[in-house]
Amino acid sequence: MKLKIVVDINSQKKFTIDNLSATNVLIVEASYPELYGENLQKSFKYTGRYIVDIDDINWESTYENTQRARAGGGNPKYKEIKQDITNYGFKLKHPPIALRRLKDGTLVPLNGRTRKQILKELGFKNVIVDIYEKQESYSWNQFEDQSSKFGLIANSSHDPAGDIMLEDVYRECMIAIDKGWIEKDINSIMDRVNEVCGNGKFTKAKRDELTFRIFNHYRDNEEMEVLSWKSQSSIQIWLNTRKYIDNDKVIYYPVSHSTPSKGITGAAKMAFDNPGKEIRVIVHTSVLSAFDIERSYIDRVKDFVIEWENILQKISSGYFNGKVRTNSPIKLYGALPAVSTLHSLDKIVDFKSIAKQDQRLAKEAEERTLYGEEDEYEEEFA
Repeated sequence: MKLKIVVDINSQKKFTIDNLSATNVLIVEASYPELYGENLQKSFKYTGRYIVDIDDINWESTYENTQRARAGGGNPKYKEIKQDITNYGFKLKHPPIALRRLKDGTLVPLNGRTRKQILKELGFKNVIVDIYEKQESYSWNQFEDQSSKFGLIANSSHDPAGDIMLEDVYRECMIAIDKGWIEKDINSIMDRVNEVCGNGKFTKAKRDELTFRIFNHYRDNEEMEVLSWKSQSSIQIWLNTRKYIDNDKVIYYPVSHSTPSKGITGAAKMAFDNPGKEIRVIVHTSVLSAFDIERSYIDRVKDFVIEWENILQKISSGYFNGKVRTNSPIKLYGALPAVSTLHSLDKIVDFKSIAKQDQRLAKEAEERTLYGEEDEYEEEFA
């Protein structure tokens, strides 16, 4: 009998024993050491591959696995994956959905929610799965810890519906710290980030940025408060609650530190559409993720102002023979606050105070270098 490597989802609504046997031939376990071999989580025992009814799996368990809900809500490639399965069938060459068995025997997913949802929408009643149980020599807490990592590791390497996002890694690491699986020090966080990202997923710069973001979140709670500006809605709420409200004379126009050119054209359009009103441009620093969060804030604002002025100078030189309009309705007004140790978090920060803080930090860095503290810092985080 010819080996069937793809399931036609239009003519078949249940996986069969033949399909299960095909996966055992097509999937070479030696190619997936993280799932079946030496790199499998130490508390895991792989018990085998089975066909299980979809309704016999607790897809919405209270088990707080990172893959329970993706950051941002759902798989961003859902439509693309569904279209592929609909047009070309369900491929049996990929490792199947992974489940783990809880203490009471309940089966809960470690990954594969996207595939399950698609199959269920297409009328399937069962799924092919790999089932893992806890090794006797490990605790249930250790099993839960390693289960949390497993979903991301599988998605980063082998899950055809995987493609993890940085926010997934961020959420998993936050869970790991909150549950006491790792310490809040930077080396422990970095190790966790690297492990769940797997090989080749995200650059070192992205991983370092994420590590510092997580580290700063917990340091902030203990030493400082930090505001992250992730959306226009959060910015607008902050402005309104602090009485920075547009009126018949003034419009507040927030611009990201990373897009001064876009900010200039946007502010110009805003001024054109609202003649007679002052357009107050306010720079925001997005999500601060460097280790030195105070320096990161100041540098982002400072670099934005420098680039803003450079772009305006080029426009003036290229279009208006270097002439500068002195009565422009567009004003570079200030920056949204973000770091409580630098300023109040309830007022727009003026650029003069940022310049003073810049001088203070530069002086402190000079003193650290003078007394050899900078070298110790570089060695610790090299």
